Amino acid sequence: MVLTDLNAQLDTSEQAASSAHSQATHRECVAESRYDTLGLEQAYLAHGQSVRALELNADIQRIKQLQVQLKPELAIKSELRIKLGAVVQLESSVKPDKFYDFFFILPISGGALINYHGQAVRLISAKSPLGSGLLEKQIDDQVVIVNSGKNIEYDIIDIY
Repeated sequence: MVLTDLNAQLDTSEQAASSAHSQATHRECVAESRYDTLGLEQAYLAHGQSVRALELNADIQRIKQLQVQLKPELAIKSELRIKLGAVVQLESSVKPDKFYDFFFILPISGGALINYHGQAVRLISAKSPLGSGLLEKQIDDQVVIVNSGKNIEYDIIDIY
């Protein structure tokens, strides 16, 4: 699901880069004065979209290298430690009782919300405050994250 989304973003970015490059090199975009910047603006846009495409390609490669194992059969749940690729169920101190959030820890930027078997799962980067705070923790551990000057406590309920 994550790869599908990244590939769609990559296709969009590549199409935008190609379109902007065509516009930048079109003969009607040749500057006629120093104030005529349409071609230059299109060139900047093409460059930006090309850089974004390279970043997305790198993210896709990182995801492909990540071996995600949901619910390893041989591991004892109480001994599991949170690693890259884990889906973690958390209970937050700022939400109503027994409201759980699910987070998928990835080596790339996060923020997106995906639907996994009817459950909303937030993608988070291992470099984010929550992601880095969760790594190597176990079930029943607590993580405290400072957000806007407030401490938010998370209890680790389960690891998949």
